[in-house]
Amino acid sequence: MAVGFIRPHLPFGAPKKYRDLYTNTTLPPIPHPNKPSGRTTWHGSGEFMKYHRWNKDPRTDAQFADQLRLHYAACVSYIDAQIGQLMHSLDTLNLRDSTTIVLWATMAGILENTLSGQT
Repeated sequence: MAVGFIRPHLPFGAPKKYRDLYTNTTLPPIPHPNKPSGRTTWHGSGEFMKYHRWNKDPRTDAQFADQLRLHYAACVSYIDAQIGQLMHSLDTLNLRDSTTIVLWATMAGILENTLSGQT
C-alpha cells in the first residue's frame, strides 16, 4: 500500500481546526533573517513567489513571515493527524505489525529556506 499526502506543500493550507491550534502562538525568531553580503546561496524561491502574496514579501516583512510560518505549522499538524488516522486504521485491521512504514518528505523546510536563504 502506498499513501501520499500533499501537505505541507505550497500553497500552505490546512483545515481551520489545525490553523486554530496556532491562534495566539508566538514563534521563535527566524535565526538568519537578513541576506548575507557577498556571494551567497540565498535564493528567492521562485515557486513560492509565484503564489498570491497580497504584495507582501516574507523576506522583508517579518509579520507576514510569521503568518506563513503559522500556516506551515498548521499544515504539519494536519499531516500528523492524517498519519495518526492511518496508524489507527492499521491497528484496527491488525496490519500494523506486518506493515513497513516509511515517511518521505520532498518539501521539508521550503518555508524556512525561503525566509532564511538556505538551500
